[in-house]
Amino acid sequence: MAVNFKKLDNALKIMGGTLKSFPLDPITGTDRIEFKMERGVEINREEFEDIEPIGGFLNFKNHHAFLYIDEPFANLEELREIPCERGPKFHIIKECITLQRMHNDGRSNRYILIQNKNGEFPCHPRDTETRLINYDIKHPAKLLACANCMKALNYNGYRAKSVPQRKKDIRSLNINNFLKYYAPFFIDSKYYRENKMDQLGNYSLDHTQIRDRLLKKTNYTCQGSELKTGKCDVQLKDHPEWLHLHHINGRSGDNSPNNIKILCVSCHSRQPLHTKMKVPARALAEIKRRRKN
Repeated sequence: MAVNFKKLDNALKIMGGTLKSFPLDPITGTDRIEFKMERGVEINREEFEDIEPIGGFLNFKNHHAFLYIDEPFANLEELREIPCERGPKFHIIKECITLQRMHNDGRSNRYILIQNKNGEFPCHPRDTETRLINYDIKHPAKLLACANCMKALNYNGYRAKSVPQRKKDIRSLNINNFLKYYAPFFIDSKYYRENKMDQLGNYSLDHTQIRDRLLKKTNYTCQGSELKTGKCDVQLKDHPEWLHLHHINGRSGDNSPNNIKILCVSCHSRQPLHTKMKVPARALAEIKRRRKN
């Protein structure tokens, strides 16, 4: 960003002031993390071992992350397929048996963590004849999700479906909707850590499945009852990212049925230890509108 203070400098000189130069500190913040995640963050074998999953998911500074290898054994023609059937698969969770096997076999020297909402995974193709990597080309391949990741996560009831339906789900996976659906785990975890409550928000893979079951049981409806008007009962099936899994006693490891309930982000922010939680203005406005209706 270019900033011109020429007129202000001239006014200072007219008044007899002395112009001094002060170095500006570099701008830092979450935007830099977002930009890195969009491009992809390279990690090595040792860094992969240090990843602490949130809800089983790979993450980078409390952001969802997918993992893939950008130097696959695929040529440019294969990477150009939409979707890329013959290319590599991207991974969703750390405990995926395929990912763990690759890691244990020593094939994890160069992973890429990325958060993309368009389903594009930049890859370097290999020459068809020599099989050498072409670093001059980086194609945004439309990779498919790993089937074992989908099975372990059981996204949208994946395990109970037939093989043809599973393949269809993988081919039609909407990454943007996927990220929105599981966003509450990262929102909660980031909030707890920013407020130095590291013992909270350390969600394991079963948390995602418990939330899935409770969302379906409640028909994606908030169970909050702390309002002056009584129960919240706002239905948010089209906005699951605004529905959180709340632990009544404050212990995220206690998933007993009488300790968990589904709360919209507005009701969740009213709970003890959650009063500083930021509620998106759009979410608050829409939740208020639906309550009235």
